[in-house]
Amino acid sequence: MWEPVVINNTNYLIKFKHSSQIYLYLSNLKEIWVEQLSQSDLTNRFQELNPLFDSTQLEEGELIQYITSMLQNINDATSIILTENNHVNIELKSKFLESSIRFKLDMEKGDDVMYFNEFTLPLIQSVQYLEMRQKKLFELLEKKDKEIEEHVLENGEITRKVLVTKKFDRDNIMDVVPKDILVGVFGKSKQFFEVFSKNYGVMKFNVKKEGEPVRKKLKTVQ
Repeated sequence: MWEPVVINNTNYLIKFKHSSQIYLYLSNLKEIWVEQLSQSDLTNRFQELNPLFDSTQLEEGELIQYITSMLQNINDATSIILTENNHVNIELKSKFLESSIRFKLDMEKGDDVMYFNEFTLPLIQSVQYLEMRQKKLFELLEKKDKEIEEHVLENGEITRKVLVTKKFDRDNIMDVVPKDILVGVFGKSKQFFEVFSKNYGVMKFNVKKEGEPVRKKLKTVQ
């Protein structure tokens, strides 16, 4: 999951992804940088930067969790340098048992395909997912209104005024939507939605009796 951070008074998003390899992503919302490390690369770098700290005493995965925490809690002591060859160098500093801990990232600039897969595509899918959730919520609210109407017809008016609400109107819930935002765009064209879903996957959202969402695994281009 992306984490919002501010470094040198600039907005960034940073993400840590761990599979067989460790991937660290950074984006300024316009470009993306990445560094790929193995578990041994991560351990060796940490040990080189912190010679007084014996990382061999840590349990498997504990070092990764600690560095992830450093990334999620970036503060004013964090510095970021953009070099001439489009590399990004980030130096992280933290405190552990009264000791100063350091870690550095040397990130290469990613290409357009990486930016699309890691940022643009999840952003579009997030909009789709939120719109589906909103649709389900609207349907539930309208169903509740019908249940209330049935209750009033059978049992009379609701006596507790604090529980009385106006009938939900999905068309007047908010002011006019600004023209420049992407609300209602990706689901407007059935053909666009079908081709997009075929190429990249689509987030499914179904309300079960337990109230838990069902999500379909997403596919991304390589």
